Amino acid sequence: MLTTRRLADRLLSRRGIVRKLRFIQAEVFAETPFGGNPVVVVPDAAGLSWEEMQEVARGMEPVETAFVTFPESDDADFCVRFFTPRTRVPFSGHPALGTAYVLAKEGRFDLVEPITKVVSETDIGLLEIDLYVDGDDISRVVLNEQPPVFGEPFEALGAMAGGLNISLDALLEVALPMQRVSTGMPTLIVPLQSLEVVQYVRPHLAILDEVCAVANVDCVLVYTMETIRKDATAHVRVFAPPLGVDEDPATGGANGALGAYLVHHGIIPVDPITRICCEQGFEIGRPSLVHVTIDTTGDELHVRVGGRVMRSVDGHIFF
Repeated sequence: MLTTRRLADRLLSRRGIVRKLRFIQAEVFAETPFGGNPVVVVPDAAGLSWEEMQEVARGMEPVETAFVTFPESDDADFCVRFFTPRTRVPFSGHPALGTAYVLAKEGRFDLVEPITKVVSETDIGLLEIDLYVDGDDISRVVLNEQPPVFGEPFEALGAMAGGLNISLDALLEVALPMQRVSTGMPTLIVPLQSLEVVQYVRPHLAILDEVCAVANVDCVLVYTMETIRKDATAHVRVFAPPLGVDEDPATGGANGALGAYLVHHGIIPVDPITRICCEQGFEIGRPSLVHVTIDTTGDELHVRVGGRVMRSVDGHIFF
């Protein structure tokens, strides 16, 4: 893997071999090999400093990296920290799912059919993850996200139009608000009318970075209810310049926020348990399907996000 070789060469030339770290790359929300969103999982990262984790994550660019250590909580099965190539992030949906899958395949948990529940310790607290088990296979991995928090409508239409490189009219023709929503990953939701407009978006990342700072979000999600796949509810693209991610192939946290947004505004039929499927990553050659479930039976919405996971690479970092 070229990124691993570059990282190893840089570290070896500076201080020699200190340790060897095993890593596994998994594709999350993938329907085919090398689809979905890749994550690099370091299953034994105990003893690494934050600075060392960040250096490894930079070497894995553009893939996000998850580092597994021992949990402090007795209620957690493992602890995981998430890093983009640029920065540490408190929560990221697809690395959370990919990490649970990788650890399960490594034999860290006793798998019980049909569902094995594990608990991950993260910077935002304990997260419950369900592994759907069928014999030796794990068909789906599902994450319980945080209750959604809805911000005020975002009204800087001109800045958003500039950041997405689309006309102001393209934003005005949809009678729905741009809005900050978070189920763990603060996301600015931007509704657009058609698949053609969403596919046309060519983001101006410097402007979007400023928009994200003003809105206090990690990413911008644009969506339309026009889809490529007949079984999809929405077509999605996600841009996260604050995290060093130009365009994300599949984003668990952002799609969880979108599911809450669609229910909150009555855009889709709402049942006690509402299920949607979001397609993402088609524009960058990594088609992905993110399944979102919104439980509306309680006083607040409960959002779950999941999909398929596949392992693709198993190797070592010489650190």
